[in-house]
Amino acid sequence: MNVDRAVPRAAVDTTLARISDLRAETLKPIHKQHLVSCVLLERFTEPTPAGLALYPFNLDKPDGRHPAKGVKGVGHMENFVAFASGSLEELWHETEMLMPPVFDAVDAGTALEDPAYVRLLQDLLALHLTRSRTYRQIHADSFLKAYRWSLTRLTGEMREDLRGAVLREHGLHIVGPGGLEYFAHRYMEPSVELFRTEALLRARIEEIYAETRREVGNAGLQIITPQHGDSEFLIGDNPAFTRGIGPQGPTIRVALGDASTAILPIGPRHLLALARKHEQIAVPREAVMEVNILQVLTAHDRVFMRPSSGLQDLVRRVCHRKRELAEQEADAS
Repeated sequence: MNVDRAVPRAAVDTTLARISDLRAETLKPIHKQHLVSCVLLERFTEPTPAGLALYPFNLDKPDGRHPAKGVKGVGHMENFVAFASGSLEELWHETEMLMPPVFDAVDAGTALEDPAYVRLLQDLLALHLTRSRTYRQIHADSFLKAYRWSLTRLTGEMREDLRGAVLREHGLHIVGPGGLEYFAHRYMEPSVELFRTEALLRARIEEIYAETRREVGNAGLQIITPQHGDSEFLIGDNPAFTRGIGPQGPTIRVALGDASTAILPIGPRHLLALARKHEQIAVPREAVMEVNILQVLTAHDRVFMRPSSGLQDLVRRVCHRKRELAEQEADAS
């Protein structure tokens, strides 16, 4: 049965064709998938008795001990995308493997002079905007909304089309709303299966990454540094996010097309941000602290910093304040 869709038919066909191609993938699945690139996490390490390590702060246990760890043991998620994960990891690696000399240029203050380096920094930002728990949730919410919309149409304005399709394909006359609902769910089962196996997520995340790369690539890029030597950035496990202005004032996680900027920490002394033009700027302690607080608030359960950064107290205060506000809201309700 031909059901009108919110998404253009051509886009649906493209996604389904890509899923068909991915089903034939023979690459070894990657189960432990880093959401924060190892090459980026390495920027927040320093020498320790056990080797280069960073400080992984567990936000669920702000008063606990958080032993320093190497980058391989942090910043990952089991089966972030379970379907065709091998080729997806290769896609991310295309950018990540080229970053070391770019970061050297960032540290030297010359990265914005090289268009190829600018493009790679933009791709790194686009990568982390896409490869995130935030996008997984957006994907799930969008599918659920589309599923409910389709069911409503099939049992409402398209119920006669549904009755006709069931009669032609099964020789059955639908009687009553229960039958309509049953067959509406039946017609939606292929979509549900694509969602359940994460085949739809795998294809869409590749498409969204390409779209995000194009949008980010059309913007200017700021490299932001702290004005003071004793001020530095930390990075969360959900490190890239957009910022914009809503009805109530500044907000985060708006659609990229509606955002005033998008940010990503790329080291203790450097932050990427989208802007009108390419430029390098220095900001005061207050601005660095604001970014760090937002990293804590948008993280899933971890933030990472240099062990000697001294930022642990800030993170602990934010965690306690967040808990206090949650308790006040619970009491008020």
